[in-house]
Amino acid sequence: MSRLILLLAFFSLWSMSTHANKIDSLEHCVLNATGTDKVDAILLLGGEYQYSNYTKALKYAEDALFISKKLNYEKGIATAKMNIGYSLTDLGRYDEAIRNYQEALVLFQQLKDRNNEAICFNDIGYIYQSQGMIDYAIDSYLKSLKILEKLDDERSTAACLNNIGLLYHEQGNFEKALEYYKKSLETKKSLNDQYSIALSLNNIGSLYFSQANYIDAQEYFFESLKIRKKIDDKKGIAQSLTNLAGIYREQKKYDTALEYLKQAEHIQREMNDPVELANTVNIMGVIYNKKMT
Repeated sequence: MSRLILLLAFFSLWSMSTHANKIDSLEHCVLNATGTDKVDAILLLGGEYQYSNYTKALKYAEDALFISKKLNYEKGIATAKMNIGYSLTDLGRYDEAIRNYQEALVLFQQLKDRNNEAICFNDIGYIYQSQGMIDYAIDSYLKSLKILEKLDDERSTAACLNNIGLLYHEQGNFEKALEYYKKSLETKKSLNDQYSIALSLNNIGSLYFSQANYIDAQEYFFESLKIRKKIDDKKGIAQSLTNLAGIYREQKKYDTALEYLKQAEHIQREMNDPVELANTVNIMGVIYNKKMT
């Protein structure tokens, strides 16, 4: 499942060529900046760890919140709470995440920040969807989509369309899900958003997997994995590896499935991703049991 990328406006200020250079530059800014500029730099620095180190991303967001409160910097408080919600979601702490998102949502509404209001609605929908609260998820996603369409925000609209597709996918409405997935994918391709393109390819692969169409599923999973390796999306790489393992498991190619799962497990341990790690270890246990029978 996907969420809207945080700090869309902030990220446009930075165009360093590599992830490492961005971190070095932002760390320098954090040390030398003061006031609200320091908060913005901390938020950006935390954003660089959003897909690779959830604990570190959470710490930076909490640091930004602390300073923002001292400065009475409302935009900083709202954005920090939103980012805290994002990291807590990745860490599986959903109740805390919802609370932070809802607090951020109220602040963004007061600030008339429609873009971040839409992000909060979308991400709250993601959490509800993760918990199986489908009606609440649909309500949140539609609120987000309505705002994004008014803003003519193609990138975020694509992410929201993808999430609605996921919802139909979970309900077993494969035709409707594929329709939304493809709308989302086409928009992402027009934006050349590699991270999000990989996400959509993965979801289409998952849809075919749900229909036991393993040939098409494998094609989309490998295409997604290729992009994710290129952009060093560790969480995405682990997800693609796990999904490919699922195909080999269904084909009873257990050794190949375990090979892919071990690669995913290694990445998830490096990232301190307890939710996905537990899932991967559980699947490995099931496969080992099947090999013994």
